[in-house]
Amino acid sequence: MRPESSHADSISATESVLGFDFGAWRVGIAVGERLIGTGKPLTTLHNANAEQIDWEAVLTIIKQWQPQTLIVGWPVDDQGDCYPIAAAIRRFAARLHEKTALPVWLVDERLTSEQARLRVGAKSAQNDPQQIDAMAAAIIIDHYFAAYEASKVTEISKQSVKASIARHLQRMGHLAQD
Repeated sequence: MRPESSHADSISATESVLGFDFGAWRVGIAVGERLIGTGKPLTTLHNANAEQIDWEAVLTIIKQWQPQTLIVGWPVDDQGDCYPIAAAIRRFAARLHEKTALPVWLVDERLTSEQARLRVGAKSAQNDPQQIDAMAAAIIIDHYFAAYEASKVTEISKQSVKASIARHLQRMGHLAQD
């Protein structure tokens, strides 16, 4: 799924952001300042499942850090289609927007977990895998600051996500049959 707009026109030199690497069981969170230009891992929260998010903890972190923008990793494959988790991520991002009234941008998260493992180090990642989620959120912020393409969550409809997931699954099924 290709984003429909660029966030380049909406940025401020002093913009502060929180980034989220959403997973069904954990949400990595990071903070970033545009002036510095990088994200910094904060914490990882645990979900009961993809639909039971600890909103109290999420909103407490948002209140504490007072970001101007929220960034959420968007799971796309090399063809730009969404992985199945995208439906849950879109719901999470839309709820972030509803609960905070802050702009929420979806940023391509390809390879962020692999990059996070490299940054954290294999031994540290084995001892504390939660570090990977928070570091992945920091890398998502780095991508946002580097002017990677981003879309506002309000621009992505449920139908477009479903269609993109269907294309991805069809392609995966087709590849498996070859």
